[in-house]
Amino acid sequence: MTIPLILASKSKPRRDILFHAGICPTIRVSHVDEDAVLARAADERGITVDELPIDTKVMLLAEAKALAVYEAYLAVAKTAREATGEHVTGRPLDAVTADDPAAALADDTRAETQTRDFSRVRIPRTEEPLQQALAAEGRGLTAAGVGPLILGCDSMFLLDGKAYGKPHTPEVARARLRRMSGATGELWTGHCLIDFATGRVSKGASKATLHFSEFSDTMINRYIATGEPLEVAGSFTLDGFGGAFIEGIEGDPSGIIGIKTSTVPLQPFEGRNDVLLNDVTTLEEAPRMGCGVMELKDAASFEWTLTYDEYDIVLEGTLEIEIDGRIVSGGPGDIIYIPKGSHIHFQTPSYAKYVYTVYPANWQEG
Repeated sequence: MTIPLILASKSKPRRDILFHAGICPTIRVSHVDEDAVLARAADERGITVDELPIDTKVMLLAEAKALAVYEAYLAVAKTAREATGEHVTGRPLDAVTADDPAAALADDTRAETQTRDFSRVRIPRTEEPLQQALAAEGRGLTAAGVGPLILGCDSMFLLDGKAYGKPHTPEVARARLRRMSGATGELWTGHCLIDFATGRVSKGASKATLHFSEFSDTMINRYIATGEPLEVAGSFTLDGFGGAFIEGIEGDPSGIIGIKTSTVPLQPFEGRNDVLLNDVTTLEEAPRMGCGVMELKDAASFEWTLTYDEYDIVLEGTLEIEIDGRIVSGGPGDIIYIPKGSHIHFQTPSYAKYVYTVYPANWQEG
């Protein structure tokens, strides 16, 4: 069992962050009217859009994007539930001719350019009601017990008390970059995650403080000529050409790129403060596959016997797994597979954070 992730954004940096974490999302752009969302929220509060706090803005837009895609998939699921007709399966390799079954699909010695006559060929087929077939196969949006997960995100840059989104034009980008030269600002990112099967929503905002170097008009003009700053929040990127303008960062760099990877709250594992974890999916939601985040601090180590297959995707630091006297080590972006039945030691030289995926999920009975 896998749980699909739908990213309600066409942002390449956000997609790339998920790729590097071992997740290949489906891209479904929300086409949300961001100005209208903020204007409506401000009107409901009796204030102007500029008076909305920046964390409120990014959360409103992230939720609006996720909800737009969620509602689109609800419409698809409704159509699927109401669909009628027959599910027809044909087996052409078992076909027979009307006159001579033994001669079915015999070698045709005619020229390849000629059209073959299949009018006397009977193709065996089976038919059953469409809804019955879908229920038996457990396929589609209506049959899932968990997922797909829909992720909406939005980012804004706060400079001198004013929130900035995408500049869209070279003139606006040039004015903003001039104000950013030698300054310090904050990049805020809102996240909203919706489980389609249950409707459960989880959301939160992150921020990172950025210190910019001083840059000349020539540098600004050359940067704008790349086209990069026109369609990104704050008129800069960390993972592109704009990274050259950033002197220092306080906070999680992934939040600046577009998706913060450290927003899952972790709890002590078996009472230990140096080993923390959180199951992202519970046994009730996904009894055959589990997923979560684990963190090892202060050169932590613990022993474990696997009654399941496990894949670990390293997010930060160095994860070491001792298996049968040998050590397998991985850094950010690496994936480590541990087969069922292995007796292992999870450990780190100093610090490690990773996503674990296990099958079957019921590891607590092991």
